[in-house]
Amino acid sequence: MNIKIALLQIVAHPLDQTSNLTKGIDYCHKAQVLGADIIVFPEMWNVGYALANPKLQQNWQRYAIDENSDFIISYKATAKQLSVAIAITYLEKTPAGPCNSVSLIDMHGDIIFTYRKVHTCKFSHEKLLVPGNEFIVKSLETKYGELNVGAMICFDREFPESARELTLQNVELILVPNACPLDHNRLAQLQGRAFESMAAIAMTNYPEPEFNGKSIVYDGMAYNKDGCARDMVRVAANEEEGIYISDLDIAALREYRQHEVWGSKHRRPSAYHGIINHN
Repeated sequence: MNIKIALLQIVAHPLDQTSNLTKGIDYCHKAQVLGADIIVFPEMWNVGYALANPKLQQNWQRYAIDENSDFIISYKATAKQLSVAIAITYLEKTPAGPCNSVSLIDMHGDIIFTYRKVHTCKFSHEKLLVPGNEFIVKSLETKYGELNVGAMICFDREFPESARELTLQNVELILVPNACPLDHNRLAQLQGRAFESMAAIAMTNYPEPEFNGKSIVYDGMAYNKDGCARDMVRVAANEEEGIYISDLDIAALREYRQHEVWGSKHRRPSAYHGIINHN
């Protein structure tokens, strides 16, 4: 079971949802031509992660959308037309307030989950946002079979609990829309999440000049059959705009998970007093 993931490391038009819709759909078509089965956008694509823009801060209702918006409906139609899955990101309108969200649309054009960023950055412009309260894993149908997919968004990456929650739900692929400068430390966090979870991780960031690209896919298999360390990186982008395609061998990942010791196999929750009792 080999699938192809397309990381859309592309420049957004701040607060120009119409332009972002058109550009995003055009890039979905380009990714499908390249063989993509799953397409991942960077964080909050509909507004270009323009949280510092005073126009957004003063009137977020104008820019926040829900699943019934023309923007989301258009991506659902595109996913169905191209027979691909699309992880589309947006400033979501909810009864509680605006959320930083990603909806995973399957190859039939149906939303299988909407994840709302749990670890919003309250120390920054994300103070505008309402945090989510759960991590979600769902089975995604592809042309080659089903796999368990979950999501984190940007700052979620910096908390081991995020990936652990997904691991406990038997996640196989974690999608990570991103919008921040990336260095070796932040990339090491993602690599660590892939290693300890025995799950593939696909992260898409904005390129220069908005941020610095470096979108990446880890396949989740840290060792080969001989027990020797191997490179988990399947694709690593530079700082430039583009589509970055990665192959993932899900069958090999499943075999690896059967005989290796990480993930949730040898946890001892009864000893994790601080984690369990501390709110």
